[in-house]
Amino acid sequence: MAFLDSDGCWSKQFPVGPLLETLFGADDFRRFVCISPDPDEILAFVASASRRALVPVPVPMD
Repeated sequence: MAFLDSDGCWSKQFPVGPLLETLFGADDFRRFVCISPDPDEILAFVASASRRALVPVPVPMD
């Protein structure tokens, strides 16, 4: 997930970072979420997505 935060929308008005970190856990949050006011940082994050691909986790079917 990438959030372009050029006007503080995602860090101040709707602070999604703490919520997503709680949902994903700290490691996955750092790996799969980028919140930045810098378009170049967002582009680099999206461009490198294939290196962070999710590994399927089997879900038990009861």
